[in-house]
Amino acid sequence: MDEKKEAQNPAQSAAAAAPPPAAPPPAPPPVDPPQVAQNAAAEGDQSREKMGTSDFIMSVATIVIAAGTIVSAAAIVLQWREMVGGGTQTDKIINAAGGIEGAQKQLVLDNKTVLGDNRTALAEVLKENREELAKALRQNRDALKAQTATLNGQLAAMQNQTDISERPWIKITPSIAQPLTFDVMRNAGPVATMTTENVIENVGQSVALNVLSWEDVIPVDPNGSLQTARTRQDEWCGAHRHLQKGEMTGGVLFPHDPSIERMGMGPLMTKVNEARAKNTLVPGKVAFVLVGCVSYRSSFEPQAAPSHQTRFIYWLGIPQDWGGFQSFIDPVGTASELRLIQMPDGFTAD
Repeated sequence: MDEKKEAQNPAQSAAAAAPPPAAPPPAPPPVDPPQVAQNAAAEGDQSREKMGTSDFIMSVATIVIAAGTIVSAAAIVLQWREMVGGGTQTDKIINAAGGIEGAQKQLVLDNKTVLGDNRTALAEVLKENREELAKALRQNRDALKAQTATLNGQLAAMQNQTDISERPWIKITPSIAQPLTFDVMRNAGPVATMTTENVIENVGQSVALNVLSWEDVIPVDPNGSLQTARTRQDEWCGAHRHLQKGEMTGGVLFPHDPSIERMGMGPLMTKVNEARAKNTLVPGKVAFVLVGCVSYRSSFEPQAAPSHQTRFIYWLGIPQDWGGFQSFIDPVGTASELRLIQMPDGFTAD
């Protein structure tokens, strides 16, 4: 039932639950007007005293603050000036560094240029030195070659002089031992034959080795030339310029100790009659020459060296009272009047 009452009177419940009201403040004591005036004057003096002190303190504080502000401002100004000066100094340092860098770069470029110039100059000097050296070497080489050639020439001349003065020299002097006779029968058929006696003498200063001699009687060509006779001589002499394996080696001939030998020779009658038939200078007649060669070697020359040779050609002719000779004859019987006639260009010796 109580719960029901509380539910039915909620206002009453709330009022009962609220705290009791506060007691009113006590009434101020009664004020005495004179006393109030005195108190007010005393409070005013105290206030003025307090305000003077505060103002002083505020003034001092203001001055201190102002001084601090001035000092701070001065410090700021100094710091700003230092910063500006430092910036300027930094710019100067940067500019100086840039100048140093530029100078270093220029120095490097100058050094490169100098080095390049030095290399070029050195290359030119080396080139000039090489050219001068090459020129000097060429001159020395040419001078040495010339000197060597001169010495070789002198040596060759001395050797040649020695060879000429000390080597063997063979001379041959032929004569007719049996006159030219035509139509003499031999194994090859009829021939024209003649026998000579040859005096072979070594007129040099040393012994001659491998001495070989050859002779033949050759008809003159129908036009009067000696081409056939010289060709035959060249054939034999050329074949015996060098010793061939298996051929006769020849004899030995000492200085100034002549050797006498006889040799028979002559052409086939077919050659004689052919020359007679073709002769237009003196029809029906034939002229003859004696051609020969002596081949030999020096004793102080190597065996492979070419042989020395003495070549000769004689006309076969009949001497005439006027000083000349008659060469063309009728090729019959025995031409006992023929003699050996020397030819101006018929002798060579090497």
